[in-house]
Amino acid sequence: MKALRFALPLAAVAALLALTGCATPAARIQKHPELFSALPPADRPLVEKGIVREGMSQDAVFLAWGEPDAVRRFTRPPRRMETWIYIGTDFVPVPGYRYDWYRNRYGYGYRVPVYDTEYVPIRHFERSATFENGRVIGWEAPVR
Repeated sequence: MKALRFALPLAAVAALLALTGCATPAARIQKHPELFSALPPADRPLVEKGIVREGMSQDAVFLAWGEPDAVRRFTRPPRRMETWIYIGTDFVPVPGYRYDWYRNRYGYGYRVPVYDTEYVPIRHFERSATFENGRVIGWEAPVR
């Protein structure tokens, strides 16, 4: 029973990693070398480090941060603006109890409360980048 309890979270983590695909700038650069070679020489070292600056193209932000989780578009002619929103996930420990089934030496079964910690995924805003006519005009990101 314990093996099954640990197998399910490991399977969930493996599925999450498979869905994220290119999780690092280096992996995205390797997958899309044509986008990286088209970037200005000043942006290439920043993209490799996952850093965004004002004036970068959408391709540079894609290579640095990846595919956005949500896109918000708004237009006020002649301006066309777009915000890419990235969502992060933390696993928060939640203490609690679960019940295990035991048998005593006479063969009678009974349930015993066992202290256990469960890890619950919490989604949160991680960062965003705002573009005007395809160029970065502002961003929000944690300081690293």
